[in-house]
Amino acid sequence: MTLALRSILERGNLAKERITFRVTDNIDVGDFALLQCSTIEEVLTTTVYKAFWFQYAEVSSGDLVVLYTKAGDIRSKDLGGGRKAHFFYWGLSSPIWHEDEVAAVVLRAPQWESKSVTELTGKTA
Repeated sequence: MTLALRSILERGNLAKERITFRVTDNIDVGDFALLQCSTIEEVLTTTVYKAFWFQYAEVSSGDLVVLYTKAGDIRSKDLGGGRKAHFFYWGLSSPIWHEDEVAAVVLRAPQWESKSVTELTGKTA
């Protein structure tokens, strides 16, 4: 995985709650989505509670990606040594990582297809 899960920090504190990732190759972070899924006795289930798809942005090997639960403006910060921290914001109004019965799942999805309900049903509003 080129976007590796690293840690969840400040669980339950909306102002500071965040999940961090280490970038292990030069990538476009927009190819990745994060899911909050349920677990039963620490075994992952197929129930997805929340999903976040990263906005397209080039990131480099050694960079840090930080996803805050709260709302905010996307930005980057120089860490020195050619490394950067990239900050993203989920825009949620309450913390989501405070329960033990959930897991973070990162998916790489560089190819996908999308059609609106209107397109798929042939109906217009």
